[in-house]
Amino acid sequence: MATRPEVLNEQFFDNSTSNETQVDELLQFVEPSLVEKVKSTFFFVIALVSICVGTLGISGNTLSIFVLSTNGLKNSPARRMLRWLAVWDCISIVSLLFFMDYINVIWFHATKNEKVFTYWFPLIHKFSDPLFATATMGSVSMTLLLTWERCRAVCTPLEFRQTSPKLIWGSIAGVVVLNLPGWFQLKIVPVERDGETFYNYTDSDFGRSDFYRVVNSDITHFFIRLLIPFGLLFYFNVKIVASLKSRVNRVRDMTSSSEPACLSKSVTKIVVAIVSLSLLTNALFCVYMVLDSLATTSWAGSPSHGFYAQGMFMILLNSSANFIFYCLFGRKFRTALKNLCCLKLG
Repeated sequence: MATRPEVLNEQFFDNSTSNETQVDELLQFVEPSLVEKVKSTFFFVIALVSICVGTLGISGNTLSIFVLSTNGLKNSPARRMLRWLAVWDCISIVSLLFFMDYINVIWFHATKNEKVFTYWFPLIHKFSDPLFATATMGSVSMTLLLTWERCRAVCTPLEFRQTSPKLIWGSIAGVVVLNLPGWFQLKIVPVERDGETFYNYTDSDFGRSDFYRVVNSDITHFFIRLLIPFGLLFYFNVKIVASLKSRVNRVRDMTSSSEPACLSKSVTKIVVAIVSLSLLTNALFCVYMVLDSLATTSWAGSPSHGFYAQGMFMILLNSSANFIFYCLFGRKFRTALKNLCCLKLG
């Protein structure tokens, strides 16, 4: 996810760069201290809530991995994909907590205290950004693969074939390869100011290359990571819902087939819920992408900054909520969870 590091460097290490936004101009007649207090409180609350939601999300996804690995559930291709989805979501939450924490708390106050820019600040960003990009793409690709399977199972049950494990592993390998260039985008450099040494991140030679700028451009990001996959998710989800409404008896008969774990109606309901929430939560981030591409001011000084923080929180919420859907719609999941908890407590 490109965060335009060269623009950020200018803002935080060049005092001539203004941090005023269009919102600030509208609030110029309000007491400045009150405006700063409201801003600070807003970002701090988002960070605090994010940590709480992320902690619960990591716990829920970890439990999901263990439950979906039990003997009664681990052999189903659909539940294998759900297990990988939980793995990707765990990684997303961990990287996003690092990412959001310093954006909403440290980064917001950085313009007032440049000593915050120690070695750890740019180092965290250097690795958390590509890790988050890899995990979110992995989560979306696994959701897309799972939704495509459910669509085939519900709409054409007679011709349905289970998803091959090779296709699942191919999806994982493809995500890693596609996001590999992001790990080499940035480098850490020392910055001397007032006799003190700060550390900052900037584009590496590879990050400044024409090839990388094309691959990681806003247009490429918008189409490859957002528009195309979520458009397909919307299409498959609509087809699944329409089939479930018009062929209730047919779907019920599917559960009596030779592969009930794969063709179960509960898995289909889980997938529909996951995709619906994913489409809803990523809508705000799409708004940020559009505003950011149209902004004429620096990134942190543009009106899209607030949408970015809220969009990141919605993505965090999406990665943390799947455990609830498993418990609501998955009878076998609830039974396996109960047995696992009783085994641990016993």
